[in-house]
Amino acid sequence: MNILIVEDESQIRSTLHDSLQRIGFTDIWMAHDGTQALEMIKSRKFDLILSDIRMPGMDGIALLETVRREYSDILFIVLSGYDLFEYAQKAIRHSAFSYLLKPLSDEDLETVMREALRVLNLKRELFEDELKIKIKLKQGTTALRRQLLTEALNGHADESQLARKCQEYDLEFTHPHYCVWLAGIDNLDELALAMSNPDLELLKYGLENMCSEVFRERGFTAEPFKWEEGVGFLLNSGSLDEKGGFPDIVGQSLALRQMAHTYLKLDIAAAIGSVECSLPAAGNSFDTARRAYAQTIAEPHVDGVYAYRPEEPIQPLLLALDLKLEQELLAVFDSCQFEAGMQFIADRYRIFAKPCSFEIKDVQQLNYHLLILIHKIMSQLGFDPEAVMGEEYYLYTKVNRLKSIAAIIEWFQTLLQSCFDYISERSTRSTKKLVDKAKEFMSAHFHEEIGLELVSEQLHISPEYLSREFKKESGENFIDFLLRLRINKAKEYMRQGNYKTYEIARLVGYHDEKYFSKVFKKTTGFTPSEYRFRNT
Repeated sequence: MNILIVEDESQIRSTLHDSLQRIGFTDIWMAHDGTQALEMIKSRKFDLILSDIRMPGMDGIALLETVRREYSDILFIVLSGYDLFEYAQKAIRHSAFSYLLKPLSDEDLETVMREALRVLNLKRELFEDELKIKIKLKQGTTALRRQLLTEALNGHADESQLARKCQEYDLEFTHPHYCVWLAGIDNLDELALAMSNPDLELLKYGLENMCSEVFRERGFTAEPFKWEEGVGFLLNSGSLDEKGGFPDIVGQSLALRQMAHTYLKLDIAAAIGSVECSLPAAGNSFDTARRAYAQTIAEPHVDGVYAYRPEEPIQPLLLALDLKLEQELLAVFDSCQFEAGMQFIADRYRIFAKPCSFEIKDVQQLNYHLLILIHKIMSQLGFDPEAVMGEEYYLYTKVNRLKSIAAIIEWFQTLLQSCFDYISERSTRSTKKLVDKAKEFMSAHFHEEIGLELVSEQLHISPEYLSREFKKESGENFIDFLLRLRINKAKEYMRQGNYKTYEIARLVGYHDEKYFSKVFKKTTGFTPSEYRFRNT
């Protein structure tokens, strides 16, 4: 349990802290007076407070009164160095859990703390039991209402029967305006792995309950429906603000995010759909709310609230990868063109650049198409895709857990790099043969304006790949080899004695005689004239 020690004397604070640790408690915080303690209580949930009575500023009794008024579930133990009936009477009147006299022995402290722990566990059990009973009592009608609303918003309900079923399930909307509000739970996948399904549902129920209370306090009708990413509500209101939205819906969303973090330790993102004028049309609000929520992975906001912004009519997205794109990526794989592969991936996700134009399921669909295509291409090239990438379903699950489109692009680019490395290592066109071909081409064309880009183009590979493999195989950089090749050829021409310096410069690929002479001297230590004199 979380324990807060409130004591103005530092030595006593430290002694209490050490005593509690010896007993076996580890989650301990300390404050030097009541005012500091209240600030700490606002930012962290405490189960028990051990507080001195006499302190400067807010004393222990005043702190107890405030805690009982605002945080009634916290157990409060009063510590005093004075055996005065007046203090004990006040502590009892404000429902203090215990009243202890200082100095405390470890035995007395342990006895009280063990009893406090027993009471806290009992309260938690009673709370959980009560909550479970409430859930079971509401499951019947609530489940039917939730199912009907979920079907209606997804366009699966019979509109001719919708009004009758709403009346039958006591689902009443008395106002003319409808808006879908979504609360997506961050790291829901991790929570699902760490918690049992009943516990996760209980957590979502707590979030749903909290949201319901806030919306109804603001005068909205708020009916929950099933949404896989978190909780969803269909809100019903009789008025709109000057912009045509629900009054202060953004402010309420910000407040709910803070409440979820403080009381449930949950981080949520809120999405607000369009305003519609009938229950059958509310499905449009659900569509737009999902599109707004998709901005969590496209352009995340610091405040975590995403409202649908209608800019242009929504156009269907082209998510399938046609034969032309398949052939383009096949050519990239066949020649291990890393930069082209990176660009191919980035280009595919460019369709998600326009805000509120897509849903998260659209991104997941593109993820699936890309994985299938990469598997197919690896097979076409004669390689086992699972040997490099792993099983398709595992990869699909892994990439869909990423929290941003930028992270998805980077993930796919890393996957392509792994594939290219695998192909390069096992290709029949070995690195040695590749470098030999590069050297042959350079030996035949050294007198021309050639460079890394031209040679790599001739070999149908990327410049980056050629540069890396050339250095790895030959032990020297591409440009150093080309320079050495040209200087050696220049030496041969000089030893023949038939050419002038400017002629030799052009014969080995230099159009500027002065620059050639400078490079020659830097490489050999002699000017062309000096070298000619020594070797002819």
